[in-house]
Amino acid sequence: MNTYPPEYDDLLAHLLSFTPMPTEFRSLLFPELKGPFDYTEHSPVLKPDETAQTAYWPISGYLRRYTTYKPEADREYEEEKTTDISVPGKIYLPSHSFMNQVPVDFSLETRKGSRMITFSYDSFITMAEKMPEVYQLANLILGDAEQHWLKKIEICKVNSKEAYEGFKKFFSDPVGKGFLLQKQVASYIGISEEELSRIINGHRS
Repeated sequence: MNTYPPEYDDLLAHLLSFTPMPTEFRSLLFPELKGPFDYTEHSPVLKPDETAQTAYWPISGYLRRYTTYKPEADREYEEEKTTDISVPGKIYLPSHSFMNQVPVDFSLETRKGSRMITFSYDSFITMAEKMPEVYQLANLILGDAEQHWLKKIEICKVNSKEAYEGFKKFFSDPVGKGFLLQKQVASYIGISEEELSRIINGHRS
């Protein structure tokens, strides 16, 4: 009899919160899961022109999506623009690339100290062929991710101390816990690192 990590049951409960599944869903799902993996370094998991093959369940920690560019002031060096941040306990995947198997135009990395369970595209197809209800579950997860994205857009419009409190609560304080740098979050919410530093220091005073 296979013994699986207790985190698998937590993930199963999350999936079943979307919709009931056949009783054999657990026995079909668990062998397809990988991990949990503990990331001891910031680890690139997807690069531009690659196709997403993995979905993630962040037990703790974060994934950061970003693009690189050369600023007008100094074109010798590249800078990074953070374009998305995962939330612990929420399934994270580059949905368009994963579901349609097309390349991305961004980079994705797991942050040092994160702990995650992963699930491959091949496993998704294998399960869906055996249990068509998996497609329905996937659509519900993607719909939830879309609603989550809209909340992120609103919450990340940080222009005050109160707004940053909302950001910290929604994302479980990635800066305070040491997973992300201030400059990475600042680029995500569209303000300077100095402005974000003033907001953060204002909260501490």
